[in-house]
Amino acid sequence: MASHMEIRPADDSLALTLAEAAYSKAGMHATYLTGTIAVDNGDGTQTWLGGGVAEPMPGAGGLIPFVGDTTPPGRPIGVSATSSLEVACARWGGELEGGIPADFDHVELFAKPDSTGKTIDLGALRGRGEITTGILPVGDVVEIWAVAYDCAHDLDGLPAPNASPESDHATIIIAPVVSQKDLADSASEILAAAKTDTDIQVGKVSDDLAQARKDIDANAQTFTGTARGATIIGSEFRDSEDPSSAHIKFNASGMYLGTGLAYSVSTGVLSIKGAVQSGGSISGATVTGAIIQTTSDANRGVKLTSGGLIGYDQAGNAKFTLKTDGSVKMDGPVMTNGRITAPILEGGTITGGTITGTKIQSSTSDKVGFKLTCGALDFWDDQGENTVHLNGKANMLAGSFATALSGPRLEMRNTTTDDGSVYGLLECHDSKAVAWYVQGQSHGFNTDQPDPGAYRRLNIGINPDNSELSVVRYNSGASRVVMEAGRIDVNGSDGWARQVGGLGIYVNGIRIDPVIYTDLNDWFVPAAGWTAYAGDSGKDNRSHMTVVGNTCYMQLELQRADRKSVTFQTGDYQDIGYFKQGFIPKIGLNVPCIFNNGQYGGAFVPGNTNPSNTTGINGDGNYLRGHLRVGMRQTNDAWWVSIFLMYTL
Repeated sequence: MASHMEIRPADDSLALTLAEAAYSKAGMHATYLTGTIAVDNGDGTQTWLGGGVAEPMPGAGGLIPFVGDTTPPGRPIGVSATSSLEVACARWGGELEGGIPADFDHVELFAKPDSTGKTIDLGALRGRGEITTGILPVGDVVEIWAVAYDCAHDLDGLPAPNASPESDHATIIIAPVVSQKDLADSASEILAAAKTDTDIQVGKVSDDLAQARKDIDANAQTFTGTARGATIIGSEFRDSEDPSSAHIKFNASGMYLGTGLAYSVSTGVLSIKGAVQSGGSISGATVTGAIIQTTSDANRGVKLTSGGLIGYDQAGNAKFTLKTDGSVKMDGPVMTNGRITAPILEGGTITGGTITGTKIQSSTSDKVGFKLTCGALDFWDDQGENTVHLNGKANMLAGSFATALSGPRLEMRNTTTDDGSVYGLLECHDSKAVAWYVQGQSHGFNTDQPDPGAYRRLNIGINPDNSELSVVRYNSGASRVVMEAGRIDVNGSDGWARQVGGLGIYVNGIRIDPVIYTDLNDWFVPAAGWTAYAGDSGKDNRSHMTVVGNTCYMQLELQRADRKSVTFQTGDYQDIGYFKQGFIPKIGLNVPCIFNNGQYGGAFVPGNTNPSNTTGINGDGNYLRGHLRVGMRQTNDAWWVSIFLMYTL
């Protein structure tokens, strides 16, 4: 085993060792291998990148996905078919059993008419859609189904798509095209039916006219007409030959109209049973012991009785009552264009209208409740203090103010404590609690001679118990600003999203306080077979990173789990892991590194010149961006390597 001095030289010789390694690296012409990179997809398949030694091969210099994939996609669902104009139309709704897999390529639609018994390939769909067949015999029964295929490749990189089971079969019958003769026949049938219906209607009208003529002839046997210039004496007029069944009678005793109206000549009494309606006027008469009403319906209109006057609404509710004792009861507005003088209003509601030159108050006592005069609106609290005064010019609100009684609202209040401090508070409440607040305090200034310890404070924050921002100015002239936050941004546009670490101090999106990472898993992923080196005890973690602003200092020490089973050849650069997103340098780096037994070599990292390309090749040959590649100057059984990097993120 190499000694500690061989692995890590003394501090006084470290600079010379690094300089020698850098000089050797600059003079070396490294040769890079070409070939195919096989990436394990984690599901038993691989993705091939680039060319290979076995040229030519499919996809050389490119990308071959899903190599070794033998899992077929789910069978298509939602396959349907219709027929018109002697063709069949097959449709797929765009869904597979189990969902659309990542390696899905297309769905192939098939048709099989019973006239030939042969299967027809209608074509492919890569999403939902429809495909039609050619002209098929009318009445032919056709089966329609679909099969899904993926884009898998075999172990030679050749296409080897997997096919799903067949979908459910849809069966249709080929429909004919409607001919001109069919349309003509249908039109003839419609005209014939219309003619038949017309003949029936004409016949019915003729029958009705004939019956009417018969009725007229029968009525002509009884004379009806007009008698002019004649006098009828000592007779009775009635509307029936039978006196007991007559409704209208005029004779010497009087006049009788049914059972509702009767006039006796001997007594001079006119008796009416039912409603009396007139378009004129009744004058010079006395109506006694009657009911005068606008309608005979109960609880409707206006009714005048011996008890008073009552008005009803359309629902039958009494809205106005005037009793003989002088009381008036109203359920509705009172409107007037005249004057109401010195009334006493108790309860009720006044809606609309204009009230001028008066005082409206909640109590006749002074400084109690509220009072609205022609000049102002005033409120008093239970101590007799004037808390609200609004006159349109000098407006005063004392106490607290809220935009709502509960729920989301703004609250504003100003108080003075026993020690002379004056507090002003503005709070915003959401549906749960205080969302934010602004509080001002003046302490020690309410005396004739403020002491030097007097101060004025402004607190702004989310938590009322501990403000996030506090500004204090003392009477002595000193001032102080206190910020309590897990992270502080100064002119930061998107520093929160781009910087790693979260909490800290950011200026223009750049974190300025140091961030130290001691866990290798936070910023680097070792390649297979490589692990973090923590000394022979396994407790001395050697890998760490310190980031200050855009500058990063890093020490990375890795070891092989299988120790000496891996041999580095001269000029052989191996991929030993990659940096996580956010730790990839903007520009590619070449740095010296030290192996066990005092051997030295070099390392390089392709930079992040194209951050939007998160998986592709950076542009430095075929090397992936952010991957750390290490090589030696001599052949050696290397199992441990230490790399020192200093770069800008």
